[in-house]
Amino acid sequence: MNANPLSDVSPRHFGRDQSIVTASIRKQLYAFPILSIGDTIRVRSLTPAPGAQPVIPGVINLRGRIVTAICMRRFLGTPDASWEGSYGIIASYENEHYCFLFDRIGEVIPRERFEIEPVPGTIAPNCQQICTSIARIGNEIAIILDPNRVVQECFSAESETNGSGDN
Repeated sequence: MNANPLSDVSPRHFGRDQSIVTASIRKQLYAFPILSIGDTIRVRSLTPAPGAQPVIPGVINLRGRIVTAICMRRFLGTPDASWEGSYGIIASYENEHYCFLFDRIGEVIPRERFEIEPVPGTIAPNCQQICTSIARIGNEIAIILDPNRVVQECFSAESETNGSGDN
């Protein structure tokens, strides 16, 4: 049995009682299933990670644990992609902690307040790779992200870059 609660959060598998936590970049709303995250924080400082790809501005010390920060603005190609003044959603992947940086953290939305729908074809390709579904919350739509896929995409892009070989 897979211990990861986020292994499949497609519309037909999303738990009836699984709330989401919202976050935003500019006016676009995103969400993570609440069972996939461990914490939310205000990021006050980062230690640069020399040699890391641009989506990884550095690491943070979270209660004595080194956590890799992933700038979602940079990852999603948003202009003016700075981590400064960001808020973070902490999640784990393969026993490592990651901090996904957003402009703002919203609220916890209980399952009965949103409808799950499949990912529409109009979602940008870079976002389609990391989202599982969308949540319709009243008149708003939140793109539900899979933190595991974000990490996989970050490091697969890094592998492709490093593996291309500049001879």
